[in-house]
Amino acid sequence: MKTAVADMNIVERGIRLFELSNAACEPTADVVNEVTALLTVPTEEREPMGVIRIPAGRTLVNFSGAQVCQCLCQSRTRGLIPADYAVLVAWALSQPDVTEGYWLKDFRSFKLVGHGDQLMFVSRS
Repeated sequence: MKTAVADMNIVERGIRLFELSNAACEPTADVVNEVTALLTVPTEEREPMGVIRIPAGRTLVNFSGAQVCQCLCQSRTRGLIPADYAVLVAWALSQPDVTEGYWLKDFRSFKLVGHGDQLMFVSRS
């Protein structure tokens, strides 16, 4: 029986993201939607839009669409393990903000690189 994404904890979301990394190389709309859901804070846990304050020169990371699937596809060949994906999920659910230019997030076992709100690629440390 498939568990609804909203009912999954961070580890379960990380394992599911790991499982989807193979399908992410040629993603269907269902894969893209599930990846987006895994990296999105459930609606009831979000702050009202007026409460979110982003410092000047910073932006929230966009965890949706084919770019995330492209990063997952890359991660398959870079040796990430399910625990790495759980760390990624925890970071994504924290609603991180990054600079408007190029940025790098070092998770020790892997790195994410992006530009503004877009993920660009995953690198193994």
